[in-house]
Amino acid sequence: MLFRSAAKQGLLAGNPFQDIKVPAGDASQRFFFVTRGMTDHLLASCPEYEWRLIVALCRYGGLRCPSEVLSL
Repeated sequence: MLFRSAAKQGLLAGNPFQDIKVPAGDASQRFFFVTRGMTDHLLASCPEYEWRLIVALCRYGGLRCPSEVLSL
């Protein structure tokens, strides 16, 4: 959308992504709920406290990884 708008305004010679097609699909097929048990198993498998902190912040704190976790 951004590149199409820039091309229309003459800021770009053309949209470099105009020939790339996004595959159609239902996003709900990718939804997956990570249970508390799965998280506990993952936490137990972490090699050190830093990894456990990353997993806990993402799962229970709702932080996005890696951007929000690493900005801390």
